[in-house]
Amino acid sequence: MKIKFAVILLFLSFSSFAIKSYQISMPIMPKSVLPIKQWHYYNYFISKYLFRNLVSIDNKGLLRGDIAKRWSVSKDGQKYTFELKKNVFYQGYQITAWDIEYSLKRYFHKSNKSSIKSYLLNAFGVRDNESKKINFDELIKVNNSLSISLNLKKAYSPLLYVLSLPTFGIIPKTMKEGDYQFSVSGNVKGKFARDAKVDFKEGKLSIISKEESFIISKSDQVSNYDVVLGPSEEDIEGLDKEKYSIFSLNGLAINHLYFNCNKEYNLSAKQRRYLSFIIQGVFDNAKENYLLKRQKTFLPNGVMPRSYFKDHKVSDPTPVSFKRKIILKLRVEHFSKEIIDNLRKTLLEKKIDSEITLVAGKDYVKNLQGREYHLISGASVGVFPDPDGFLSILEKSNQYKFTNCSTESFMKDLSEYRNTNNIRERLKGYSKSFTNFESQDWIIQSFSINPIIATKLKKKASRYSYKFIPSLGDIVNED
Repeated sequence: MKIKFAVILLFLSFSSFAIKSYQISMPIMPKSVLPIKQWHYYNYFISKYLFRNLVSIDNKGLLRGDIAKRWSVSKDGQKYTFELKKNVFYQGYQITAWDIEYSLKRYFHKSNKSSIKSYLLNAFGVRDNESKKINFDELIKVNNSLSISLNLKKAYSPLLYVLSLPTFGIIPKTMKEGDYQFSVSGNVKGKFARDAKVDFKEGKLSIISKEESFIISKSDQVSNYDVVLGPSEEDIEGLDKEKYSIFSLNGLAINHLYFNCNKEYNLSAKQRRYLSFIIQGVFDNAKENYLLKRQKTFLPNGVMPRSYFKDHKVSDPTPVSFKRKIILKLRVEHFSKEIIDNLRKTLLEKKIDSEITLVAGKDYVKNLQGREYHLISGASVGVFPDPDGFLSILEKSNQYKFTNCSTESFMKDLSEYRNTNNIRERLKGYSKSFTNFESQDWIIQSFSINPIIATKLKKKASRYSYKFIPSLGDIVNED
């Protein structure tokens, strides 16, 4: 009896410490786990799992304190004071207001190429050419170890949404050179918001915590994974539907075409308008599915007044000729085969000599920055539910911007309305500026897209708000 009892206890001990392990396919692997280095939507899931924010958005789309316990805003909307929780630890290290200050300074630094920098500059009312001369004592004040105030030069109503971004995960001020980077040894150093061991070896990122373990990698054989993030149409067709459930997240994602303004590929206004008319005609007749939904404006539903979403029809323009072959580069994951086939057929019928190249996710940045095309598709997630959440892909300073055409006049127009404390007037002005910019045909409005997940887990279809970006833990949670 004693031996049997001992065996039972031993079994229970091992069972209690057993953790679930998940193989996850990631369409584009991160180059580090540092939040500031993340730019791809699915990489944000990693940041949300390993780091915490000052404030965050829950799965109902509501702002809530994360590291912050509470906050207050001055009547003029220019001063935000945050009181912090006492019990926020990164593997034994207590997060304080000094860590918040340290993180802000890092994100403002001139070496930061992340989109978070442009968001913070807008939020604090600092112009890009002033960023090298920022007086942090004016903008950021640590009141005590559990209280910090942010002083904006002008009111900025979406500030809390900016602070909730996955790219703004808080970093301990004790961070050392090389922390959170992938190294030859494989061990990823640094303190995380949960007790986790992180390694990166042979193209695989492993995160092992007390709750679960993840092995994240990229592979063309997605049927070997428990969870497939961002599968292509071809990937989905190859999955066993009896084993996998496929669902979409309610994301604020857009997928448009952008003209190239390099001299060799620059088209005239009449050529752009004619090409836009033809291509949008193809998109108008496309069948919508769980991935794509026709979007006739640059911004998706949910972030602007109804007046902005009036039908942006392009009047039937006079046909024009093209002296050179029109080169289009499209992300293969973001268009159905039917759409691509119809686009080729229509351009041929219109006697427009064209070449459509399908670009895989891993090759996209190289093609984007090579600028050897007339049109390229670009998908982007508005990382917070405000028009400014979509501007980084148009910002001159962003190395991943989709268009190289001048947007300075457009940005100047927006700046006239950005910092008003009247939210209604702000969005009304934005609506006017965006409508005017879109009428110039630098962009072909195409689709809104929903981030897709295929999973073997017994998980119900997501009811997440479009304002919510999940973490790895949310994706595998079967409740």
